[in-house]
Amino acid sequence: PFNWMGPRLDNLNAARIGSSRAITQLILNLVEGSPIKLIDGGKQKRCFTDIRDGIEALYRIIENAGNRCDGEIINIGNPENEASIEELGEMLLASFEK
Repeated sequence: PFNWMGPRLDNLNAARIGSSRAITQLILNLVEGSPIKLIDGGKQKRCFTDIRDGIEALYRIIENAGNRCDGEIINIGNPENEASIEELGEMLLASFEK
């Protein structure tokens, strides 16, 4: 699955397990010093896209220059940056400890 991330997309005050994005939930755990709970060991994989890039992609799809999007199914995201939730947690923890 593709996930968007970026400024104003989520709020730490509203982050709770089951109702927030993975990055927001992990950051909240780090800030609060609470244990990080990984569902199924954190093996689920996600691809992350900056919200500004996602909005630009949506704009171009709506614009549909040269009718290139007609009848197409379009995934907005980069499958090359896939990471497991466990890997994401490890990256955030390393950044948080700096």
